Parts: sequence; C-alpha cells; structure tokens
Amino acid sequence: MRRPYFDNPDLPLSELFHHWPACAAAFMRRRMLCPGCPIAPFHTLIDACNEYGLEEMVFREQLRGLRGVIKLFERYRGWSLAIMDRLHHLSSAKLLPRPSVS
Repeated sequence: MRRPYFDNPDLPLSELFHHWPACAAAFMRRRMLCPGCPIAPFHTLIDACNEYGLEEMVFREQLRGLRGVIKLFERYRGWSLAIMDRLHHLSSAKLLPRPSVS
C-alpha cells in the first residue's frame, strides 16, 4: 500500500500516525491526546489544530521537518541495523567488551 500524501487536508490523523508514527511524539509534546483517540480516524490535522487552538500551518511545518528526519532515518535504517547486528555479534563473541550497567 502506498503512503498517502502528507499534506492532504483530508488525511485522517489515524493514517498520519500509521504511516509516520514518529509524528505522534509532536502531538504528545503539546499534550494533544490525538494519538490513540477513537476519533482520530475521523479528524484531520486541521480539526486537531482548531480543537487545541494551534496555528495549523506552523504545526504542519514542524511535522514536515520531523518527517524529513524520518525519511533520512528510513533511508539509513537498514545500514544502522546491520551495524547494530554486527556489534551484537562481536559482543556475543567476546571480541568487544560488554558495556557495564550502573
């Protein structure tokens, strides 16, 4: 399934959180209860901003910036997971010291 258009004014919040889960953190930082809300499939970003008294374009721009970071992470995620797997292997083989837990 293809991702929906991020700037679609009719994009339900549930779809936003499904395709860009890290965006939920931006809502939670503002004490918005939209992630997990039963109304999220029916509300859009415009509705949420009206409900919480936020400037929609400012918040949308912040989400776009966060989305750019998400895209960068997704591009390199496979690479970083391969490194983590290799470090785990080296640690398990006692070729690297295990970090001490204080």
